[in-house]
Amino acid sequence: MSERQVESQELLGQVALIIDPHPSHRAPEEVIEGVPFAGIGDLNEAGKLLPGKGRTVPVKTLVEHALRYKLTSNTIGFGRVATIGKVVDFREIISDLTVSPTMAVIEPIAIDKGFLLAALQGEMVRKKIDQWLTGSTRSSLGIELLREIPLPRFEGQIQKTIGDIYRVLVTTIEKTEALIEKYQQIKAGLMHDLFTRGIGADGKLRPPREQAPDLYQQTSIGWIPKEWDIKPCSTLCSRICVGIVIKPAQYYVEEGIPAFRSANIREAGIDPSNLVYISSTSNQLLAKSQIKTGDILSVRTGYPGTSAVVPEDFDGANCIDILISTPGDRVLSEYLCNWINSSLGKGQVLRQQGGMAQQHFNVSEMNQLLVALPNLSEQSLISDRLQTCADRILAEEAKLKKLEKQKSGLLHDLLTGKVEVEADQPEAAHV
Repeated sequence: MSERQVESQELLGQVALIIDPHPSHRAPEEVIEGVPFAGIGDLNEAGKLLPGKGRTVPVKTLVEHALRYKLTSNTIGFGRVATIGKVVDFREIISDLTVSPTMAVIEPIAIDKGFLLAALQGEMVRKKIDQWLTGSTRSSLGIELLREIPLPRFEGQIQKTIGDIYRVLVTTIEKTEALIEKYQQIKAGLMHDLFTRGIGADGKLRPPREQAPDLYQQTSIGWIPKEWDIKPCSTLCSRICVGIVIKPAQYYVEEGIPAFRSANIREAGIDPSNLVYISSTSNQLLAKSQIKTGDILSVRTGYPGTSAVVPEDFDGANCIDILISTPGDRVLSEYLCNWINSSLGKGQVLRQQGGMAQQHFNVSEMNQLLVALPNLSEQSLISDRLQTCADRILAEEAKLKKLEKQKSGLLHDLLTGKVEVEADQPEAAHV
């Protein structure tokens, strides 16, 4: 596609029907038993409810909604309040969901749906929305304003080709996301099996307790292999303390020693993005919270217990409002970290929090956390099995990031005419 193929602009209202599902702009009352109701922030890009999202409203609300507009496989949701500009692709007829005034419903009429989905996420639309919002007191976009959204205009077959490329990209990304979710479920199941059955002398999981009850013992945290001990973290770690908690921002500098915060701690490992830094002088002053290779960092608030092992690259760094645990010679760092991240470890953390995930996970609670402890050799085997699974997840997550970057870049080039597309080009042949 050459620059000349971007013939001009056309307005969204010229090629699509735009409907406000609730012209009163008031969300209906919520009830305990009713029909699903969702705002734009409750849905993923495929129009499905996100985990833990969605509410229920009276059946009459769905009836009123359906009378006004029905969600079909040809409709698109577009965020007009809060998450302004978010795009949701409803790919099937949805008869049991009513949507809130936070989104407008768009039905393509004289435009390819795939192309419209791509265009609505393109730079031209983002710039126009930013223009409307910058320097104004707007907190939402009205239907009349949405009709004025500019779209790049292309000849029909080229438009369809771009739409086909968009669909291929989205499908590839979704398949990768599904694969990641599958591996995460496999890892969770593997963690449970390994931490309750372990690995026997034959290198395989011990038989289930139902098949070999003589191999197991009952403990305060459940059934575990007879050879294992139960120990609190206080006896397994030479140090359990908290990072900088008193006005940490006073130590920040533009460049210096990395200081980790909760956002940097992931079960997959340390995330080095969005780091803050402290000076070498401050790091020496705050030596108590310096971290070493093999230390375990655990989140205190938000997702308490989420833990990661400090890699060699960050030996001597510091941390902020995070629990620091230094494993002793009876437990491997990787094993203890996986245990804390497992349902058996996290379950103890949440019970200590009274089931609430926003309270502080404190030193005393980490000290009391019970660990099922095999010998070091078995700990190593368990850790290796889990790392193999974790590596597969990391590989797919890296692939997902690459795909998302490719999607963004390619769609930009297609929509601006920087990449040539022939009208009869097979769909996404070069993607």
